[in-house]
Amino acid sequence: MKQLLLHIGSPKTGTTSIQNTLAHAARVGELKGVSYPLDLYQGKAVNHRFIEALYKEYDRLVRTYKATYSKDSRSLKQDIDIYRRNLEQAILRSDRIIISAENLCGFTAHEIENLKKHLYGLGVDDIRLIFYVRHPALSIYRRCSNI
Repeated sequence: MKQLLLHIGSPKTGTTSIQNTLAHAARVGELKGVSYPLDLYQGKAVNHRFIEALYKEYDRLVRTYKATYSKDSRSLKQDIDIYRRNLEQAILRSDRIIISAENLCGFTAHEIENLKKHLYGLGVDDIRLIFYVRHPALSIYRRCSNI
């Protein structure tokens, strides 16, 4: 049985801290029997945010991508293909894998369905979601209290 833990990092819920901790644990071998791939995008990212580029239309990508790639960019298509291959290889190599990405919380039902079909097509039997939520008022309060 192949299990995937999909951490959907909503904004301001400690996602970066979680990703850094997982990346460190993966580097030093503390994730016994669980894979947290570090080599999916340019060999250095501790998060898997590029996963959204596999399933979202260009117009729905966050501005980070739009600043890096134009809509008809050949390099975007090449990077997406490389990322897809690396993700698929990481999933095929492990029976238990953690993927952590911000911006997945903004997926449409269609994008979620495409992600699910892709993962099931790679032999993933069990997808578990990890999703942290912060009450919006707390975020506003903390920002305003620092003024």
